[in-house]
Amino acid sequence: MRLLLVAGLVAAPTLAWGQATISNSPTTGSYQDSVTLGTTNYGVSYGFTVGANSNLSFSSLTMVARWASGSDAQVRGGIFAGDASNLTSFGSPLVSFNTVTVPQNSGASAYVFQAAGGTYALAANTTYWVMVNSVSSLNDATLQAKNPSAAPTATGPDAGDITLLGSKFTSNAGGSWLTPGATPALEIQLTPTVVPEPNALSLLSLGIVAGCGLPTRRHRRHVPVSVSK
Repeated sequence: MRLLLVAGLVAAPTLAWGQATISNSPTTGSYQDSVTLGTTNYGVSYGFTVGANSNLSFSSLTMVARWASGSDAQVRGGIFAGDASNLTSFGSPLVSFNTVTVPQNSGASAYVFQAAGGTYALAANTTYWVMVNSVSSLNDATLQAKNPSAAPTATGPDAGDITLLGSKFTSNAGGSWLTPGATPALEIQLTPTVVPEPNALSLLSLGIVAGCGLPTRRHRRHVPVSVSK
């Protein structure tokens, strides 16, 4: 019984499948300017729809930017669900990204955005937009595109279950969205969502139940009793 309890607690095989990368190889080749995040009203997004058979989590977004004006520029963002109209509230994403700093006078460099908590599980049959925008209206960064411009493609085992919607930008905080002349250089990593395997859950439950039924041995100190005559 004790061995069963240990087995139930230790065994934790997991079930994971699928993977997809949406990319136009942002870290190779030469660049051209795409969109300057001139004020906090400017934002750039990229959309995709997750199909019915996917089991994916957002892992990271890589984009290329250069410093444009002011002092160090900061860029933030997040993940939104639904059509592009849901991006009107820059401050209300499903999950926020870390803020990256584009140093003053710096050239084109790759910057990685990740969701708070590391990864974010994506629901099947749902459209998502990853969006970045400027933190300050005084310090600007310009997102870069490949030169010549290249549209991202999806690769990986789950690529067939991903529909790409392309890139959009806004200059009025989401009041309207336009297609940029050159698609920003980007890469979105989607990794498997890990879930406990049914057999592992059964074994764990069995181990816990068995553990609850184990007898508890009480060690009592023997105290001699004197008998008066």
